[in-house]
Amino acid sequence: MSCKLLTLQICFVITVVFNGCTTQSEVGPRINGNEVYNFYYPKTANDDRSGYRTWFDNTFFSSQNQSTLTDEQQTIRSALAGDSSAIHSFFNDPYREEPGEFSAVWANQVLLLLITLGDNSFTKYLSLENERTQGIVGSNLLALTMNEPKVFAKHFPETDRLIRKNLGRQSIP
Repeated sequence: MSCKLLTLQICFVITVVFNGCTTQSEVGPRINGNEVYNFYYPKTANDDRSGYRTWFDNTFFSSQNQSTLTDEQQTIRSALAGDSSAIHSFFNDPYREEPGEFSAVWANQVLLLLITLGDNSFTKYLSLENERTQGIVGSNLLALTMNEPKVFAKHFPETDRLIRKNLGRQSIP
């Protein structure tokens, strides 16, 4: 192989690598386990889960809408990317205790945060919060997953132990 051809190939590889890469902030947070995301938020479902999935995908996992995000949505997006300050702000969002739609949306965003960060990271951040916040987060997660408590415990054993301990309940065997 000639030196000139080798140089061209190296230049091509470098160009593809550097031009083809994007930063985390350009594409948004990454889902930490697409199978689990699909389980809790299937693209097609006979309930509101598919609506949440579409909204989550378009709002938090797309590079298209960054400039149109509200401050609250930007905080959630940052939390999903692992920003500890944003996670704390999100856990303490005033909507968490509002009636109806507001708390339902927040609860689904909590589950999305758990799925995105993964069990260990989520538990680490939640354990830094006060007992009341841990209880609110835990109650919301258990309410969302009450039809499948053993599956939740299998997917998120650390989180399950922490929230059940905080709520004074036994872990699912």
